[in-house]
Amino acid sequence: MPNSSTPSSTVVITGASGLIGSVLTNALEQQNHRVIRAVRREVIDPERELRWDPEENNIDEAKLDRKSVV
Repeated sequence: MPNSSTPSSTVVITGASGLIGSVLTNALEQQNHRVIRAVRREVIDPERELRWDPEENNIDEAKLDRKSVV
């Protein structure tokens, strides 16, 4: 259980909506980590998502700055 409202780390994850990614995302959030989902579609929630295009090798590198794990 989280003991503080401040995230212990920020993690960027691809595949967050998939079988393994959704379980991992949930587990990380329950352990008080902030999870940023890298999505290939249009961003709906800019606080929790960032846009990436693996086919074009394009990601918002500024949003990756100062993240604990990518």
